[in-house]
Amino acid sequence: MAYCACPLIKPASPSVRLDNKGRSVNIAPPNSSTYSPQKPKLKQTEVLQISKVAIVGMHGRILKAEDVQQEVQLNRDANRRLESLSSSPLVHGLLKQLVAITDPAEFLKSIWDHSLPPNTTELQQQLLMTAKLTLTDFYAMVALHPNRPYEHNHERTFWVERVVPMFKYLSKITGLISFKWCEVPTKSRPIATLLLDTLESGSVRYADGLGEASHGEVIVLEASSGALSEDVSHSNGDTLKLIQSATEILRAELLNNLDCSYSTFLRRKVMVIQTVMNKMTLSSVSLLDNERYKVVEVRSGNIPVKWEDRYSWMRIFELLSTVMNILVEQRSVSEILKQEKNGLINVRKEDTVEQLLVSVSTSIDLTVIPTDEPSPSDLQVHE
Repeated sequence: MAYCACPLIKPASPSVRLDNKGRSVNIAPPNSSTYSPQKPKLKQTEVLQISKVAIVGMHGRILKAEDVQQEVQLNRDANRRLESLSSSPLVHGLLKQLVAITDPAEFLKSIWDHSLPPNTTELQQQLLMTAKLTLTDFYAMVALHPNRPYEHNHERTFWVERVVPMFKYLSKITGLISFKWCEVPTKSRPIATLLLDTLESGSVRYADGLGEASHGEVIVLEASSGALSEDVSHSNGDTLKLIQSATEILRAELLNNLDCSYSTFLRRKVMVIQTVMNKMTLSSVSLLDNERYKVVEVRSGNIPVKWEDRYSWMRIFELLSTVMNILVEQRSVSEILKQEKNGLINVRKEDTVEQLLVSVSTSIDLTVIPTDEPSPSDLQVHE
């Protein structure tokens, strides 16, 4: 299937430009842009360059690749419906009741007054416990001054206080993953970047957070700002960094599974999570075909920092529930890959990863950004 590398830009009415006493005034119409603030960011030129090896599907950067475009839209619809949470109706209902409570003291008591029936699935029990611990942590942060504006703009302060706890609880309650925090080197990079001519690998790269499951690295996390303001260039750099890290993880695992089924490996996903101010976005990175990766936005939500923001927890729990579902799915994929690799499941030679890849030497250099702007013919309009 052929894919166009061109970003699709939603048409907008022209802005109105006025000259007032030598001062230029520009008034943009409501539909001048449909991008969502505090999300991962890529320049048009970067999207075009990356498209040689990866199709990017994120809000504001919809590409003319029908299946990727459809996947992005399905994910956006699922996020609006809280699809992952809704698949656990009892958990969904209890969390809705909790965030509707107006008194912080009653809120804390109610968190631990509610439980699920014994016949509820283990994953649902784990999701609720993760949510309870996260909400208790939230109570501790806001109890004394429920609606005081958040005061700390240092990104690591916000990261440690507001982001790390929820993933720590998810890790310890589910056992599906373990996390390392703050300047963590990725293990996959030396494998993915090794040059056989010189036997040298790329320089060490560090992540703000790295999640490892039984099969290896599965989540890369980056904090791109504090809670109060965004450094757009920092957000842009971290988006590129996350794409590079995730594709290197996939490539390293691909090289370790050359005898496995290509169709099985297509199901392998690496998750990336980027926080920009208090917005958290989950994306997945996987193989699109034998020449390209795909980077697809999956979920997003605002991390509550004040008591009055507590309704936003529903989107965050939707994101966490989705992470848990993907981890369970990837555990099953890992089991199949292990059996294929060790001959318990027979894979025909022509169906292996090694045979179906056009080349196993493709890599992404995200340090070289083109200076030329895309020509008008490169940019398509999405009706």
